[in-house]
Amino acid sequence: MTIRAWGAATATLTAGLLLAGCQGLDLAKPVPPPVSVGPSSNGVETLPVEQALERTQNALRGADSFRFNGCRGKRVGGPWDCAEYRSVGNDFIGLLKPADGEGDILAGRAEILSVGGRYYMRPDAAWWEQEFDDTRAGADAIVKYVGDRWVDTEKFPRYGAVFRPAAVIADLDSIDKVAKGGSTEVNGQAAFSFGVEKSFDSIVVAATGEPYPLQLNLFTTTAALSDFGTEFGQIAAPPTESVVDLTTVLLWAAKH
Repeated sequence: MTIRAWGAATATLTAGLLLAGCQGLDLAKPVPPPVSVGPSSNGVETLPVEQALERTQNALRGADSFRFNGCRGKRVGGPWDCAEYRSVGNDFIGLLKPADGEGDILAGRAEILSVGGRYYMRPDAAWWEQEFDDTRAGADAIVKYVGDRWVDTEKFPRYGAVFRPAAVIADLDSIDKVAKGGSTEVNGQAAFSFGVEKSFDSIVVAATGEPYPLQLNLFTTTAALSDFGTEFGQIAAPPTESVVDLTTVLLWAAKH
């Protein structure tokens, strides 16, 4: 009888504990979702400025690719030309958008392409009219002569070589000293600005992830940079038979 009583008491106690546990856990109440944690700071805003600048320079130098949207050249005295392109190594492909002496974008456009240190463009009619309508042949005749061919611009840096990624990297590398600015945002990404000492220039650096330069506001380059390390695919050179040298085009235009 004693054993049976003890067993019954144990069973009753166990059932009571289980019931209490179930009552304490409201199964009908939804479990709150996990708290979303944003990307953590990369520390550029707290690092000594020399280290922050070095990290930014190293980040751009180490990027296999990036997207460029801006202008390069000489803001005072010109030429000052603008372009959008995507780079793979030191090759790039994009669109040239010429600007006038005031920095305003003109109507003409030209596809631009660089592979292996060679530079090509394929302008539309408006571009030829803006740049070379004063030739003897005139822009309309040049458009017919060139057709759909790519134009080799090796001897005319402003139409290609000025935009090479290595030149953009060199602009950033040429900065020796910066001063801290403040927190900002670029296309929704946290960023931090730095002023270049002894100038009106500045750079804006990503404050999360790799400290890539998101904006360059320099005397020789004003641009937004993005899509660092993106796989854009290989950039191919145009077939030789589809290329004409710009010097050849201008000599032809001078004689006709």
